[in-house]
Amino acid sequence: MLVRAVVLAAISQVVRCIPVGAADAGQECVFGGSDGVARIGRSKASCSSLVISAMEIAAGETLDLTNLREGSTIIFRGTTSFGHAEGGGHVFSISGSRINIHCDQDCTLLGPGAQAQTGVGGSSALFHLENLVDSSIAGLNIKNAPAHGLLLNSVQNLSIRNVSIDGGAGGGTGRGAAGFTISNSSNVVIDGSTVRGQDGCVAVDSGSNIAFTNGLCSNGNGITIGPAGRSTTAISNITVSDTTIEKARVAAIQVQSYAGGSGAIDGVTFRNILIDGGGAPGSGIVVDQAFDSRDQTLTPPNGVTFFDLRMRNVTGTVGQGAANVSIRCGLGDCHDWSWEGVSVTGGGRAVDCVNLPKGVSC
Repeated sequence: MLVRAVVLAAISQVVRCIPVGAADAGQECVFGGSDGVARIGRSKASCSSLVISAMEIAAGETLDLTNLREGSTIIFRGTTSFGHAEGGGHVFSISGSRINIHCDQDCTLLGPGAQAQTGVGGSSALFHLENLVDSSIAGLNIKNAPAHGLLLNSVQNLSIRNVSIDGGAGGGTGRGAAGFTISNSSNVVIDGSTVRGQDGCVAVDSGSNIAFTNGLCSNGNGITIGPAGRSTTAISNITVSDTTIEKARVAAIQVQSYAGGSGAIDGVTFRNILIDGGGAPGSGIVVDQAFDSRDQTLTPPNGVTFFDLRMRNVTGTVGQGAANVSIRCGLGDCHDWSWEGVSVTGGGRAVDCVNLPKGVSC
């Protein structure tokens, strides 16, 4: 979906609404300053374009952008700052149909620093996207988000391009923001995006037809598919391609489920992936059907099926204390895999792989 350019002049610290067409076409509205949250809540129904300019969002506040007019545009300009509150809610909540979200000129969404990177934010997100349909996000520059950068739930047909999420303020001491967390969503493309921080880069909890391509994941927990099995979880048609994963703290690639759970992970592809351990402790590829068990000698009980897991040209190095590849499957629960050009070296940790599918080595 093409993002429409919007030209704005003389932006003030108060809301200003300018008609852009007929009355039923909505208005172009500019919000800023410390009172922007309250003003936008009162005015969003009449706005087709919402410009967020140098807004200050206090700790614990949520900017409610749910149920927007169909076809609305959200534009960020300048630096929008948000506070940190332990156990606080989401900063932005967004829902609607055909919503375009982008950065106009240079913009930054700036959190308060290391205090937001300690993991105490629980499930809070900078962007909570729920029931968002046929929409696009482009060009956002996010620094020091809470527990999640973008949290997607029940989203359909979403394009995310050129988004940068930097959780580096934690300095590696805490559990910083996860980049993209995806649940119960379909037809999502994340292209040309970068995640730097102490937690996961991309986590697909459930969903279908999801792609992450041309990305960089640095100094976090890599890319995780699952864990499946908490309910009848369905994860299908997931593709990660043309991406570098560096300095992973747990593993560059993880595909996992709860021991004895139910559901399936079907049709997952990793293609053209470069793993660069960079001295971090993370392993290379970890596939585990009992990830919640601390007993690494446990043979997983039958439960979630891992079907059609494809690795194509996945290469790189990890640290001496890591495992190159670790696979632990229930008997007969991992099948119809296809691995070609997989070469992860450098790891010295011995691993007993369990119930390997045909044609896959460990």
